[in-house]
Amino acid sequence: MADEQEPIALQVDKGLAAKLRWSAGEDLDPVFADQMHLARMNDQYYLTFGQARILTALGAPESVEVRPVGRFIIPKRTLEQLVALLKRGLEEWEE
Repeated sequence: MADEQEPIALQVDKGLAAKLRWSAGEDLDPVFADQMHLARMNDQYYLTFGQARILTALGAPESVEVRPVGRFIIPKRTLEQLVALLKRGLEEWEE
């Protein structure tokens, strides 16, 4: 990963806490996504990323197909952390 991140404390079962250390993600291929969809099922959220190909040279289409490229199932707490992380990232980028 390009940016070194501080370890984050993770609360685990029975009141124990552990520090998270991210391993290198060089083996992951980056995937472009310009669309997102969030759905809730019971107490989990399904966050799906996708790609839409819009050919504007031909005019505005009635509908555009989105090709899913990744789906993540996350609990509410993780969704809250994702929102906070994105807000912080945008604030730092706009400085």
